[in-house]
Amino acid sequence: MYVSRKRGQYNYTRAEIMGIAEEIVEELREIEEGEVTTTLSQAKELGFTELTNDELFLLHDFVLYQAKSNKIKLKMTSDDDEIGGLPYRYEYEVFNKKAQIKCPHCGSFHTVRVIYDNEWIDERVLKKVAEGKVTLGGEKVFTTSPSGSSMDLCPKRYCKDCKKAFDKPSVLFNRKKGFWEPYMFCVKSVRFMDGGYFGGTTEVIIKENDKGALVTINEYPMSYMNDEPNERQITYNAWSNITVKLYSELYLHEWKKRYEDPNVLDGEQWELEIKLTDGRRRYYCGSNEFPPYWKELKKLFKPYAKF
Repeated sequence: MYVSRKRGQYNYTRAEIMGIAEEIVEELREIEEGEVTTTLSQAKELGFTELTNDELFLLHDFVLYQAKSNKIKLKMTSDDDEIGGLPYRYEYEVFNKKAQIKCPHCGSFHTVRVIYDNEWIDERVLKKVAEGKVTLGGEKVFTTSPSGSSMDLCPKRYCKDCKKAFDKPSVLFNRKKGFWEPYMFCVKSVRFMDGGYFGGTTEVIIKENDKGALVTINEYPMSYMNDEPNERQITYNAWSNITVKLYSELYLHEWKKRYEDPNVLDGEQWELEIKLTDGRRRYYCGSNEFPPYWKELKKLFKPYAKF
């Protein structure tokens, strides 16, 4: 990661440059697989034509980091001799198939960003709309957050197959307190159970405590030959990772409550119960049918139990 230079020249804050990098990464997600570009050219296409040399160094570092986090591979095709050691001028080939975002409603990867009327719309955006790479979504809807700042309530993506919008902010309205709050900060416990009549059932219960969270594993039918303890303490970071992924990567707040295949008897049954602050609760279950993010859900609990 970039370390700030003492004598660097900056017109933008570090947070603003990170925001520009996020915009560039979304552009990289949408361009054709194998296309060659540079961080500098992407910044210029977005209208950031007056970034200083120091800002471009920082921006390039952020783009590389966020691209990797979003499963976008940037294969460098330039070297220092070609461009005078300025990495933001490096040409790289973009491989973004793994970066496509899956719809939590139907599982399709044919999803696109939603651009709203009160966002910046120019000929470049309209061209992407015509090509089917983004869609227009009308006016944005805002509310006020607990801190008093403006909060966007609109979905960020649209599925071209099932025609549903998704990636809505993972927030819920607290009726007692009268404001919206993030789901991930309200979770007090998570219970996940998966199994079947013939294969046995595993239940993982994770409850928040003052040290992080306590994980309890239950096996049904119970094994009296297992001497290993069925409880373990995890750190606050590990607990936070679970709650953040549930809502920011698996879009749990947009799942159906029940998934069921009536044509299959017995088979595999599962439950996911989330207990929130103020006595609130969310419950999801299924019988031989699973949400599009089922594999990701099971992977989230694999460090704690075998499924």
